[in-house]
Amino acid sequence: MMFTSPTTQPQRLTYPSVFKAYAQLGLAHEGAQLHGRVIKLGLENDQFIQNTILYMYVNCGFLGEAQRIFDGATGFDVVTWNTMIIGLAKCGEIDKSRSLFDKMLLRNTVSWNSMISGYVRQGRFFEAMELFSRMQEEGIKPSEFTMVSLLNACACLGALRQGEWIHDYIVKNNFALNSIVITAIIDMYSKCGSIDKALQVFKSAPKKGLSCWNSLILGLAMSGRGDEAVRLFSTLESSNLKPDHVSFIGVLTACSHAGMVDRAKDYFLLMEYGNIEMAKRAAKRVKELDPNESSSFVLLSNVYAAHNHFEEAIEQRLSLKEKQMEKEPGCSLIEVNGEVHEFVAGGRLHPRSKDIYHALDDLGLALKEMG
Repeated sequence: MMFTSPTTQPQRLTYPSVFKAYAQLGLAHEGAQLHGRVIKLGLENDQFIQNTILYMYVNCGFLGEAQRIFDGATGFDVVTWNTMIIGLAKCGEIDKSRSLFDKMLLRNTVSWNSMISGYVRQGRFFEAMELFSRMQEEGIKPSEFTMVSLLNACACLGALRQGEWIHDYIVKNNFALNSIVITAIIDMYSKCGSIDKALQVFKSAPKKGLSCWNSLILGLAMSGRGDEAVRLFSTLESSNLKPDHVSFIGVLTACSHAGMVDRAKDYFLLMEYGNIEMAKRAAKRVKELDPNESSSFVLLSNVYAAHNHFEEAIEQRLSLKEKQMEKEPGCSLIEVNGEVHEFVAGGRLHPRSKDIYHALDDLGLALKEMG
């Protein structure tokens, strides 16, 4: 409307708000037209306007346009650099993002957090941990978002000792123990094989959001403590919180691992009564969590069959047969003296594989002698 009025002209501070709105709506093409107007008015070098234009293109995934603005910018501030770093990292260009990060003369907490979280999203957990060590050396205080990213990295690496250190750091430095942070701590302990510590964190949490419950239910399920996961789910049902599809994924995973097929069917009926799509989504997610667990295929097949989706039901049964014929080699991570080692079933790429296999042979002989 404001572009068609010959008498009313937008003020300079109006443009950033409009570009932010275009960014949130994903309307980069429309935003490009406004960008053209800004150029005609000679406002393209205004730092505030320039940063919001860059943010719009980055947020919409138009990295080419964003790069052209960045390269042609007459003045840079930390917001400009951070925006570009975040955009490149989100779009998978993590090495280009790191290159820009290394060129920055002045970095703030957002710069460090964006780079660390970018590494975690790309599965490059070691780089994330190394960058955090450098952040500590330079005396930069991390934000709670940095800590959550690092906890996620430790969870994926199975790095319990480092995860414990980060947990202690959070407590000692009085970080806000909100649901996001508590959930990340519970998830870390669960995935690092320390489920009792996860339980302890849950019980001592001042306020438990639904994500905290979900994380512990799934952690108990994946740790082979299905009965406890089911009991915790029942407690959640009687609380003032309402289970969502993630909650059902956790309890169905518990049923799947513990062989409680009848109990799982009851949960499916509970979901189907309210939302069949949620039941399907939960069943699919259970299968993704443990694709080699046969009961998850059976459960999903039953969901489809119960609603007369017989083609999909048959497809799940066929998938089960294929999975039983072809299984990918297992992979595990273990932390020894603060260092994380990765092992693949039958693999020989570990630098000390010869020593490991010799030790296994000796152990095998010793077991034979013991009968």
